Amino acid sequence: MTEWKRPQRVGEVKVGPSSRGAGYVTVTFTVAPRQPAGWAEDFERWVEQNGILATIASSGMHGTGVHLTADQSAFEIAVGEVDKAIDYANDQYENVQLPLEREAAESAAKEKANQEQLQRELDQRAAKLARPGPDQAW
Repeated sequence: MTEWKRPQRVGEVKVGPSSRGAGYVTVTFTVAPRQPAGWAEDFERWVEQNGILATIASSGMHGTGVHLTADQSAFEIAVGEVDKAIDYANDQYENVQLPLEREAAESAAKEKANQEQLQRELDQRAAKLARPGPDQAW
């Protein structure tokens, strides 16, 4: 299991014209580090429930691109709302998914240790059954 680090908005925020029409802008920025499975669904659920026009798309190992359409007079507020969506997705992951992943990892480690202990015991028992071969002296 890899170490969990909360994704956050990083780097520059770029603003440009929107295909939505006059009065709207497209805002893009990066969220890093890379998000775990299920994180994007929680992010998207939050923005949808709060009426934010934002999408998230993987842009490789260094992070994820967020594209936001907002009113040009208040795009800063919309970016702040996306920050809230990021926090929500992080909180959901930490409170729901991460404990399940840790529990599964602990369970797997315990099972591996149990199997290794059993194998050692079996090897010891099997060693007691060994007999010297015709060319071996004991």
